[in-house]
Amino acid sequence: MKMSKLLAKCNRKLMLTLVAGAALTQLGFSGCDQNLRNTLLTGIEQSVIGLLATFTNAFFQSLMSNTQTSQPIVQAIFDHLPKLA
Repeated sequence: MKMSKLLAKCNRKLMLTLVAGAALTQLGFSGCDQNLRNTLLTGIEQSVIGLLATFTNAFFQSLMSNTQTSQPIVQAIFDHLPKLA
């Protein structure tokens, strides 16, 4: 399987999971107290933003680093990814 098909398949599953989670959150908390619901959703929002920022920063720092990684799978991805693009 080509890498682009694999990434598209993973991306589709991730997006479906996020949409389903968002819908369940909205439906599950629609009957709650408005202040409780707002506090909960604000906390979830801040957590997701922080998590995405952390992973994005780590990804770009790993690209800027010239050192070899001790993780064989990560090293294999870095070695073979340019050939697949």
